[in-house]
Amino acid sequence: MSRAKGREGADWGMRKMSTGWHVGEMGEVEIFTKEADGRQSLMFRVKDTSGGDDDGLQQTIFAAYPADGKNYGEQKVADILYALDLEESFNKKYPESKYPSFFVESIIGDFQKKLPGMPCQFFVKEDKKGYTNVEKLVGPKVDTSKLGGGKAKDEDKGSGDGKSGNGGWD
Repeated sequence: MSRAKGREGADWGMRKMSTGWHVGEMGEVEIFTKEADGRQSLMFRVKDTSGGDDDGLQQTIFAAYPADGKNYGEQKVADILYALDLEESFNKKYPESKYPSFFVESIIGDFQKKLPGMPCQFFVKEDKKGYTNVEKLVGPKVDTSKLGGGKAKDEDKGSGDGKSGNGGWD
């Protein structure tokens, strides 16, 4: 075997996820640190599992650690738990009186263990710079046609059994 040589205009098959609703599942949860200023975010990956053109493609939802009195990241995490029908059972295990923030090592560890593989649907939109972003996340059985942007691709197939359950929070 010989070493490969570079090619002009090489195309490695990088594709953007199409705009619209996608049937999928939650992926890995990681801590991301921005090199420029050291600010941290939780990265929640979502993966299209529709069997269609975007099958296997992933997007990332960033939830910034609270800073300067801003709690946008806290709200995003709460919205993710709500969308996956985990909010009630999560709050039983991690009462707000004892855990006022989602950005605690033990909670993040549970996210990393319990969220991957959970079924969901998500809406992807391309911004003015050409980047695709997840704008909405809902449970696997939500009728996305009522949320704007049409029905999720292959929504009728469903994803998993339609139950997100409590993910073992309690």
